[in-house]
Amino acid sequence: MKDQDISEYIKILSNKYPFLTFFNYAENDYIGIIQGYEEKFLSFYVYNYINDDKLKKLFLKFGEIWWWESSRNYPINLFLKGKFDIFNQYLKIFNKKGVNFICGPTFLDIKIFGKPSKRKQIIFLKR
Repeated sequence: MKDQDISEYIKILSNKYPFLTFFNYAENDYIGIIQGYEEKFLSFYVYNYINDDKLKKLFLKFGEIWWWESSRNYPINLFLKGKFDIFNQYLKIFNKKGVNFICGPTFLDIKIFGKPSKRKQIIFLKR
């Protein structure tokens, strides 16, 4: 495929499946769903590693459910509980420095777990 054909293909897929993220890492292209991120690492379910067509359809179906029915504050695997465990073998960890996003939601767009809450502790003392 030519670069122009690939970019058209990515535009079509990203319009149809807005939950899919496309990025380049170490000269390889990846398509999938962000599971989570930390300071230096990105956890990512890699769609293009799935070889079975039934699993690919199920992955996209679960992605749609997560995208449209959740607030996206929780990763897809927690939102769908045990249903998404069949895709654990496609979960890969990437160094965030090497990730070059092409399109789709990024780890900056998805606020997984939000900010940690600041809890105040109240102590009662006897007099």
